[in-house]
Amino acid sequence: MKEDAVKDADRFSKSEKKLHRYICSHLDEIRHMTIRELAGKAETYPNTVVRYYKKLGYEGFTEFKSSIQNDLKELSYDDFTIHDSEQVIHTVNKIEALYQNVIKETKQKLSVSHIQKILKEMNQRKYVDFIVYDANEALAEYASHYFFSTGKICNVYTSVDEQIYFAMNAEPEEHLVFMISRSGASKRMVKVAKIMNVRGIFTVLFSQSKKTVVSSYCTETVTASYVHSFKKLGDCMFYTSVKYLLDCIIGSYYASNYDETLENVEDYRKEYLGAETSKKNKKR
Repeated sequence: MKEDAVKDADRFSKSEKKLHRYICSHLDEIRHMTIRELAGKAETYPNTVVRYYKKLGYEGFTEFKSSIQNDLKELSYDDFTIHDSEQVIHTVNKIEALYQNVIKETKQKLSVSHIQKILKEMNQRKYVDFIVYDANEALAEYASHYFFSTGKICNVYTSVDEQIYFAMNAEPEEHLVFMISRSGASKRMVKVAKIMNVRGIFTVLFSQSKKTVVSSYCTETVTASYVHSFKKLGDCMFYTSVKYLLDCIIGSYYASNYDETLENVEDYRKEYLGAETSKKNKKR
């Protein structure tokens, strides 16, 4: 399929554009249609269907209808901006491309020695805690589940009073704290980070930059991808990037505490599912 033909709508006539919109919205159905049936459903003419698929580079209708959906899913995008009334297939492709691009960019920025330092500190502590609020709470709860699986006690603090009391009273030698702040400028995060900094608590900040107010009070800052644009899905970029970073840390900690983690997970299954059920699952 010719990608440039799909992306450049000016190459299509008015009737072909209408046909294209119909096809993009009914990709599953057209595999079972004849040319006449497709033309009728799209309220156009069979000749229009023929001109359309030939412009896309297909030799015949059979090749076209069997390949168009997969070919459309393979379209590449340099710009992830969502446009008005954009076809679902293009949005689906852009989100996939955005995920891949964000993870690649985050990986390029990531320092392996940086992660190793965090893991070393984590190994020395019983608790892994999160200071977050709003949408970042979901990321923290996700990570908390996996940290518990590895044997860590992981608490997520979301209200400002909990966060300040925690910062005032947590034992520095027992706690490693993750903070997630896209801007790194939140006043409440600054307040909590200051307290933990004075008390010597090891803190790791996930933010868009290492040069933020919050980062100046944190032990380590790990940068995540972000652009300040709703149209370009800036928030989606940030959350995808932070989740990837958390997965790297969780996966690496699991690898270095392999047997202990598996034993902990098995003990959990025995408690939750019962010993007999756990044994059956283990045999599968």
